[in-house]
Amino acid sequence: MLNKLFIGLLLGLMCMQWGFAELRDPTRPVNFIDQGSGKGGMRVDSIISSESRQAALVNGRWVSVGDNVDGKEVTRITADSVQFKTGDKYMVVSVEEQPVKQLSVRGTS
Repeated sequence: MLNKLFIGLLLGLMCMQWGFAELRDPTRPVNFIDQGSGKGGMRVDSIISSESRQAALVNGRWVSVGDNVDGKEVTRITADSVQFKTGDKYMVVSVEEQPVKQLSVRGTS
């Protein structure tokens, strides 16, 4: 009898787990956007460029030309976009637009 109760309880907990699989994290900020929600599952949040090196923040990871992200090779980084190559196809993803915060200095006009 105790074994049947334990098995029933275990099955009930497993079913509850499947039912709650689609719930969102209650601690996640309201304006949160899942990484990879951009074009082709790629999201470019930031680009840093100098004369000698370019790097981009793609899906939460800093990458350079030649790196791979989710099976796509980074082939080019410009001031506002990143080009990826998969097989013989190319895809360009622009930097996600985010509002620019203006800093104010107290005591100046």
